[in-house]
Amino acid sequence: LSLDINLYYMDYRNQLVLTGQINDVGAYTRTNIDNSYRKGVEIKASYKLTEKINWGGNMTLSENKIIRYTAYIDNWDTWEQEKSEYRNTDLAFSPNIVWSSILNYNLTEKTSIDFISKYVGKQFIDNTSSESRMLDDYLVNHIRISYQWENSFFEIAKLTLQVNNLLNNEYVSNAWV
Repeated sequence: LSLDINLYYMDYRNQLVLTGQINDVGAYTRTNIDNSYRKGVEIKASYKLTEKINWGGNMTLSENKIIRYTAYIDNWDTWEQEKSEYRNTDLAFSPNIVWSSILNYNLTEKTSIDFISKYVGKQFIDNTSSESRMLDDYLVNHIRISYQWENSFFEIAKLTLQVNNLLNNEYVSNAWV
């Protein structure tokens, strides 16, 4: 058994974030946020279940906040942008929980199969913490088969076949407002 735990607190001054405001050529602008932070715990573990089966995983539980934020929201009726003030909002694209897991089975000395799971918690697509601008959490699973061999050209060569999103889950990992 191997276990690593890391606690962190990052206090930012002038963190660069998207504002939602559009510049004169239609690109979204970024601004420095005076006061924001990220804090949490990272946990990493691995365990040898048998001579042929190993498990490894990691998880991050975090809080990612902007103390005070000014957002610029497009008003499609007036073609203007409206200014709104927010306090203690979540940073965009910063889920509070993410984890992954790999279950490895060694078929032979040279061949292995991995079952990989990845989870991303709900996250906001802007810095307003608005539930209408939130991506749902999702879990995807992959399977990977690897074969490695020694040869005269390389010390070790490895051939891998991986099928992503094995269970064909529908999810959204990115968006804009």
